[in-house]
Amino acid sequence: MKECIEWVVKVARTGNCSHLDASRLAVWGQSCGGLLSIENAADTRVTSVGIFNSGSSMIGASTAPLATLNKPVSI
Repeated sequence: MKECIEWVVKVARTGNCSHLDASRLAVWGQSCGGLLSIENAADTRVTSVGIFNSGSSMIGASTAPLATLNKPVSI
């Protein structure tokens, strides 16, 4: 996911990607992708986060990473 963010920032507003706006990046994921979204939410270029069935609320799973989210989140 980090590489995807880097790519969007690199190509935004150029050539065939002229419609991409790197100032409005969201990370979204389901299952393991949801955990990746939580991990990448700390990136200052990310403006919102979507988390679907990440397993972070399972019995015994740590919810500590959720406490670090400081931007709009859809769970």
